[in-house]
Amino acid sequence: TIRKIKDAAKEPDFMKKITRSYAPHIYGYDIQKKSILLQAVKGNNGIKRANIHIMFVGDPSVAKSELLIWNKKVVDIAGYVSGKGTTDKGITIGIVKEDNGKTYARAGLAPHCSKGVLAIDEMGQMNQFNLSGLHEVMEQRQCSISKAGHNLTLEANTSILGAANPKFGKYDPEETLLENINLPAPLLSRFDIIWLIKDDIIESEDQKKAEQILATYINSEEATKSFLTADELSGYLSLVRKLEPKITDEVKDKILRIYRQMRELSKDSMSIVIGARQLEALVRLSTAHAKLFFRAEVTIDDVAAIEDMLKDMYAKFGISLEIGKQFNQSKLIGVSKNESREQTAY
Repeated sequence: TIRKIKDAAKEPDFMKKITRSYAPHIYGYDIQKKSILLQAVKGNNGIKRANIHIMFVGDPSVAKSELLIWNKKVVDIAGYVSGKGTTDKGITIGIVKEDNGKTYARAGLAPHCSKGVLAIDEMGQMNQFNLSGLHEVMEQRQCSISKAGHNLTLEANTSILGAANPKFGKYDPEETLLENINLPAPLLSRFDIIWLIKDDIIESEDQKKAEQILATYINSEEATKSFLTADELSGYLSLVRKLEPKITDEVKDKILRIYRQMRELSKDSMSIVIGARQLEALVRLSTAHAKLFFRAEVTIDDVAAIEDMLKDMYAKFGISLEIGKQFNQSKLIGVSKNESREQTAY
């Protein structure tokens, strides 16, 4: 199998074959599936975090949950939980009280999934305790508790794959991301990739999607046929995850050029600016992309592929990363349309 994959890696359609092996029963979402594979292999381990965090935001019934659930089939250490089903003990560290009145600290899913991926569905319905605990998990790669006589810190080197539905049923493109979902800005800023998936009516795409759904009922084996089986994909991801591709001076210059461009485009924005986190995300994602091709060094092609992915991500929010076009990041995380009107008025 490894020889088959390494040979295929030389072909121009290799990435398409690999991404379509992830959740093959779900039509489309090639670039989103690709980002999930990048998350599975992570960046290089070092002082900074290697974990890649991804968030799916969008209308109900667009297969977000299916993409999250399928992750357990291809990642060795993986967990899945629905935000509305979590308790104070569910995600990080909780205090459990026994019948005799004694209390003890119990590890939640984040430390249990350390060095793996934790998929959290319905994140907007999580309680405040779990949300605040995720800040530490996503940036410091640990979780801690200090209450009821317990002082405990656990490793939680865990990548977060999240999903959230809009507060009012359907995503409002006139409002910011913050206005649409029930999650705080500091938490959202920790995600390397935020995918907006809207249930737009496009006749040709709807037809293909419907045919794929029907095919899974009529002939599931044929409908879910792919380049790699779930087990083969899992083995491939486990193998390349161990690689540590080096970043050359040429690649470093390319990453810095993209970062400077994003900073330049965002400097006039009234909302949060592109900062060091986005630069680190570029490095992590480019390194992970090189791993998928068994590379010992990150190439310009890897960085270009990530640049295209980020352009696609921002474009879904109506934001262009092209020079000469206005970069209005307030559409992503920033001022609401009401605040914008007030600023326009004055």
